[in-house]
Amino acid sequence: MKPRRSVLKIVGIVGLVLVLGIAGIFYYLSRGLDEMADITVNEVPVSGLSDGVYRGVFEGYRWSNEVEVKIEDGRMVEIVVVKPHRFYRSEVADELIRSVLNEQSAAVDGVAGATVSSIALQKSIEHALLSAIGQ
Repeated sequence: MKPRRSVLKIVGIVGLVLVLGIAGIFYYLSRGLDEMADITVNEVPVSGLSDGVYRGVFEGYRWSNEVEVKIEDGRMVEIVVVKPHRFYRSEVADELIRSVLNEQSAAVDGVAGATVSSIALQKSIEHALLSAIGQ
């Protein structure tokens, strides 16, 4: 018994929709990847900053996020991710935040395998520090 044309059409349409859906997902996941990887994280001196909690926001494709950086006695003492980006991985953020706090700088090496996520988080920390000096 041969399959009917209508069944073949339905299978073809479903297959086409799946292919287009998968292509769309790959496009979404890779959109902005090269631009994000080229962003530089700048050094912002922490010593001399006034005590307080400063909010930093970074807008960059699907890696947009928001942090709060707490400064005490001219040192970063706490960084809280207030609004994580999509596909946020807490273990990556925790590792990067530990490094930033140890080095007292947002311009540290990113987490291996999470370069763009690291850059996005570092930029939001940088923006928080810049807001602490009024920029």
